[in-house]
Amino acid sequence: MSFFFKNHPIISYNFRNEPNNPVLVNDITRRLRLSTLLQNKAAIYFRYDIKDGERPDIIAEKYYDDNTLDWVILLTNEIHDPYFQWPLDNNSLNKFVAQKYGSVSAAQSINHHYEKIIQQRTVTDNGEMVRQKSLIVDYTTYVATNPSLRRAVDSYTYEVELNEKRRSILILDKLYIGLVKESHRKLLNE
Repeated sequence: MSFFFKNHPIISYNFRNEPNNPVLVNDITRRLRLSTLLQNKAAIYFRYDIKDGERPDIIAEKYYDDNTLDWVILLTNEIHDPYFQWPLDNNSLNKFVAQKYGSVSAAQSINHHYEKIIQQRTVTDNGEMVRQKSLIVDYTTYVATNPSLRRAVDSYTYEVELNEKRRSILILDKLYIGLVKESHRKLLNE
């Protein structure tokens, strides 16, 4: 999926403590952190909402005209495992939920947690959406809370909301791609 490790050095590694049977693997311990590389830079990122079916390479092609820069998308968002940290499309999400809970309807019938709403979702005068804010609470606190300020969240809703949170990512401005690529190259040559 990612071209990030393509140019990482190859090392010999022993997986099973068998000195005569090492395996050649990419050295994944060399990491570049954008937060330290680009600290004190203003307005270098913009928000992007991932659409169903979009992958990091598709987004890299769209914004950088280079699908091999998918690793920049992942790195910018500190996504270390694109299989579990990237949002699933609706079909894949339903398959995941069914596998994890037995079925979608089973997940909908299992309570995941309780919430106390501390700020309702609102829209400001200029049309900006202010998200609902809530705290996870125990059952006793939930029952004692005004019904209009509490929410029971089933497992299906929890998985859907978790997946939706993953859709909002940051895209690094094109102007900084050269700096990131050069820093990555230097890291690999150390």
